[in-house]
Amino acid sequence: MSKRIAIATLYIFDLLIILSGFLYCIYNIQTKVKFHLFGTQVPGYIFGIVSIYIGIRNFKAVQKLNRQIISNNAKFSLRNFSTVSLIKKGCSNLLNKKTIKSEGGI
Repeated sequence: MSKRIAIATLYIFDLLIILSGFLYCIYNIQTKVKFHLFGTQVPGYIFGIVSIYIGIRNFKAVQKLNRQIISNNAKFSLRNFSTVSLIKKGCSNLLNKKTIKSEGGI
């Protein structure tokens, strides 16, 4: 049950990121906000579009994580994301699915 709550929380926060990107775009289009960036004026809605893009990309990552959690009996733990454990595993071990399955973590 806690896996479902964690995934649902990730989905909710991701949808909030996408929604805030849309609202930021609408606000900047209506008020015609422009930012000075490297000597040029950039329309403000560009930053909203970037926020929407990041939200969509993260939504796909959460979907992938959800599929991986459902496919095997992995345990969700914040220790899996610690810097020390990532250094011990190395980059090649993170991409190796056998290592992830044998250690039981995602």
